[in-house]
Amino acid sequence: MENEGENDFTEQKMAYKVKGITVTGTIDSYDMKHGIIFDYKTASVNKIKFKDFKDWYLQGMIYAWLLSKNKFPVNKCRFIALLKDFSRTEAIRDYQYPKEPVYVFEFPVTLQALFKIEMFINDKVNEYRRCFTLDDNAIPSCTPEERWERPPKFAVIKKGLKKAVRLFDEKNAAEQLAEGKGAGHYVEHRQGESIRCQSFCLCNRFCNFYHDKNKTISYEEKEEITEQAAA
Repeated sequence: MENEGENDFTEQKMAYKVKGITVTGTIDSYDMKHGIIFDYKTASVNKIKFKDFKDWYLQGMIYAWLLSKNKFPVNKCRFIALLKDFSRTEAIRDYQYPKEPVYVFEFPVTLQALFKIEMFINDKVNEYRRCFTLDDNAIPSCTPEERWERPPKFAVIKKGLKKAVRLFDEKNAAEQLAEGKGAGHYVEHRQGESIRCQSFCLCNRFCNFYHDKNKTISYEEKEEITEQAAA
């Protein structure tokens, strides 16, 4: 992929300062001749089935904005996803299922879209500057969307099977279905999960939300315990 196209540059870090804060991004590949950003992903089939591309769009537009600020024109963003859980059998059976193990998501980059993403970036920089002046405990938590939050669900389960018959947001609806299905069905409460907090955040050890959610001790408490043990 790195050698694809003589007019491309790959793994190039772009930077631009906004109100004294440096915004950066590392671009997988950029076709200088046609003004196309390429980004390569591994993804699950469900992301494609549910058309869950908001994060890719945001990433692509930030890259496009960074390139434009560095005098590189962008006409299009193209995400190439390698589907790690693709099943040829499911592709035949399910009309919503992607038909190939590689999926391409792309969109045009317009002046209006660049203007909107610049407003988004300015808002984020302002938020960062404001939070930088606050005490750690006063910094607001990330939004559920930023945390990649999966809300809690109520699953109707048939005894002997691992996969849920159906998932519900409300307990009453799940109980009604389980009762209607008859003996051998029951309701299981599945806790919500913040995927980014749990597995991808580099700052969770400093975060009150993370510690409250996971019932862990804070970074400051760990430091205090270590100092007491050393003494």
